[in-house]
Amino acid sequence: MGLVAPFGPRSDHVGMLPFVETVARSLRERDHDLLLVTADEGAAGLQRLADRGVVDAVVVMEVAAHDERIAVARQLDLPVVFIGVPEDPTGVNCIDVDFAAGGALGVAELVASGCRSAALLGHPRSTNERGIGYVRRFQRGALQEARTRGLPLQVVSPVELERTSVDTALDVVLSEEDEQGVLPGLLLSHDEALPGVLRALEDRGLEPGVHLAVVALCTDELAASLAPPLTSVSQEPREVSERAVAAVFRLMDATEDDDARPRVELVQPRLTRRASTPATRIVW
Repeated sequence: MGLVAPFGPRSDHVGMLPFVETVARSLRERDHDLLLVTADEGAAGLQRLADRGVVDAVVVMEVAAHDERIAVARQLDLPVVFIGVPEDPTGVNCIDVDFAAGGALGVAELVASGCRSAALLGHPRSTNERGIGYVRRFQRGALQEARTRGLPLQVVSPVELERTSVDTALDVVLSEEDEQGVLPGLLLSHDEALPGVLRALEDRGLEPGVHLAVVALCTDELAASLAPPLTSVSQEPREVSERAVAAVFRLMDATEDDDARPRVELVQPRLTRRASTPATRIVW
C-alpha cells in the first residue's frame, strides 16, 4: 500500500509521525508492505504512483480543503482513502477526526475553567496558504461554540514557530485582560508550536493552570510530555489510521454485491484534562 505523507519544510512532521507509524503497523499485521511517498508532488505524484503499478491501494495525508488530488483519486482504478476531509468529498473515501467538534470541546473546557475570554493561536503562514482542511474546521468549530456560549474568542493567525512571532502573538492576547486582571484562556492548534509557547509563558511568569487556562490540539503523548502537562483535544492518530487501513481493505476485498460507495467517516474527538486547566475554576 502506498502512503502519501509529504515531509516537506511546510509539513507538520510532529503531527504526521503517529499516523505513519500506525499505518505501517496495521499493514504488517495484515501481511502487507508500506511504500512511503514523502515527496510533495500533488496530483501528478498521485497519478504517477498509480501508473507505476507498484501499489494495490493508496492512503493520502495532508489533505487541503480544495485538494487537487481529489479529482485524480475519483478517476483511479485502485482504492484511495484520504486521511482528512476536503470541502467537497464527493466520490472519495475520507477518514478523519471531527475537528469542528474538537474545536468546540476546547472552547467548552476553557469556559468550564472560568475563562471570560479566549484566544486561538493559529498556524504559520505557509500552513494557512496550503489550506489544510482540519485547520479551518477546528477554527470554525471553536468560533461557533464560542458564539453559542457568549465567550469572546480572538483568532490570532498566522503565528510562526520563531520566538519573536510567538511573543508578538502573546503580547496581543495577554493585553486583553479584564479590569479584574483575568487573563484570556489559550486554545493552541499547532502542535509544533507548543514548547515555544510554554517557554514564552514561563518567561512572563505565567503558569498554565495557575494564571491562565490552556488547551492544546495534539496527541496525548505530546500533551503529557510537556511541562506542565497540557489539557488536550486528541487528534486520535491511531484510531483514524486503523480505520483508514480497514477502509482500504474493505475496498480491495469488495465484490459486486458489496456496498462500496465512497463515504466519510468522522472519529469523535476526546478531551483529556491535565494540569493546564484546573478541575475547579481559577481564582484571581
